Amino acid sequence: MLPSIASAKKNAWPIHHDHCFMRVILDNIVGCAWYEVIPSPAYKNLTDEQASAALNLARQIATESVSLHALNQRSKQWRDKQLKLEF
Repeated sequence: MLPSIASAKKNAWPIHHDHCFMRVILDNIVGCAWYEVIPSPAYKNLTDEQASAALNLARQIATESVSLHALNQRSKQWRDKQLKLEF
């Protein structure tokens, strides 16, 4: 559902693919790179609490009641993927 919404936003959202949404959501519910906490594959190894938190965050993203830009930045920082500044 989120990639469909992102497509309709015409590049207003910083991410557009399922795997990117999963990264952002999972990282933000556990507070670090998800694979440091959840065994792979994550969808098979989420606790009930984590699955509920992920669904809640996905709904917040869909309704834009949270900043997807901020969530994505936080996820990148946990993964040491800082944006390059180009001048």
